[in-house]
Amino acid sequence: MRKLALTATLATIALLSASPARADLLLRLTDGTTTVTVADGGGGDSNPLAGVITFIGSVGTWMTNVSTGFGSTAPTFTPGHLDLNSANTNTDGPGQLDILLTETNLTAPFNSFTMHFGETLSGTAGSTVDYRAWRDAGNGQFTQNVGLIGLLGPFGLGANSGSVTGFVAGGTPYSLTERIRIAATGAVQFSGDAELLPAVPEPGTLTLLGTGLLGLARAARRRTRKEPLA
Repeated sequence: MRKLALTATLATIALLSASPARADLLLRLTDGTTTVTVADGGGGDSNPLAGVITFIGSVGTWMTNVSTGFGSTAPTFTPGHLDLNSANTNTDGPGQLDILLTETNLTAPFNSFTMHFGETLSGTAGSTVDYRAWRDAGNGQFTQNVGLIGLLGPFGLGANSGSVTGFVAGGTPYSLTERIRIAATGAVQFSGDAELLPAVPEPGTLTLLGTGLLGLARAARRRTRKEPLA
């Protein structure tokens, strides 16, 4: 995927100067025992761009060649658009790894989101991977108990992809959280990309909506003409 290629390029850029951490965007990797949390521009972030976090390293028995989260302020991104990807994340034995991205204090009034997920998992039979996303009207970090937008998976070994659109009501500010979960029964290697973005009505839907509104306007005019004079 194009974002995996972009991540690999960004990961090779050295930090030119220190910058303050931005707590609205956080990347987290956890195996249930060891947890690594990286703030945008904070310690452990290998990416100099605002709105992008890249982690390279190990979490327990897991090793990630590069895991990157893109937030709403990333170059070419817009409010409500997140992307989480990981390349060559692997372990030599059974276990579980969650890769999460969260962004808080979002104010763009979106309630419908589309999730896209493409991934490849190789290794021990019975291993799986899934992708979930949440919209939290409480604006919490890494919220995973309310506001589920949708689920893709679990997928087994091989290459898989899918998309789903979900609606979660709520005002602003709010937070968005993405999670990729790898459940390994033995040695595995994973690469994938999970994208969350505001759902845009398809052209056909917009046409039907416009036609319906026009019909309502014409009906209202007809009723007005038929009203008897006082």
